[in-house]
Amino acid sequence: TVYRYFPSKEALFRAVVERHLDSSWSRGREIAEAYGTMTAREVVALLLSRWEAVLREPGPRRVAILVLREAPLFPDCVALYESELLTRGRLSFERALRHGIERGEFPLLQIEATARALIGAPLEQLLWESTFGSPVEEGTQAALMVRGLPRLDQRSVVEVPAPPTLPSEPVAPGTLRITTLRPPGSH
Repeated sequence: TVYRYFPSKEALFRAVVERHLDSSWSRGREIAEAYGTMTAREVVALLLSRWEAVLREPGPRRVAILVLREAPLFPDCVALYESELLTRGRLSFERALRHGIERGEFPLLQIEATARALIGAPLEQLLWESTFGSPVEEGTQAALMVRGLPRLDQRSVVEVPAPPTLPSEPVAPGTLRITTLRPPGSH
């Protein structure tokens, strides 16, 4: 009887997603006031804790799991979830990161990539918990993410030396070649 109200599985999926598209966690008076009273790092922590709280609510939690697991089958619904919820949240993280750079709390960093990682971490944890169990204590992941943000005294880009070039000896077809790379200075 459900198809009496929804013409297809995709329409049903879209209705469920639309019902749980509340991005208010990423904006509002509390967030706006935080910029005057908190450090940028604290604003990021506040945004993360609010996002994690949304993902602990039964409805939004189930929808997020559904979107993550059914993404290949319903790309339009996933795009809706991303544009109406994740992008709005990511923009809030970007604002907090820019605020931190302007105030001298963060060095120059890749704002979009950092914001994407911040908004994605609770989703990854949700996927991990729903698939493998072993929930993480509330607030642990947010604390780890915020602690991992670079400080001014750290370089925001770490240069990694290129691996040594490998000899270009011809290898016979069907031959397995194993090469061990060692860090510079090791024997």
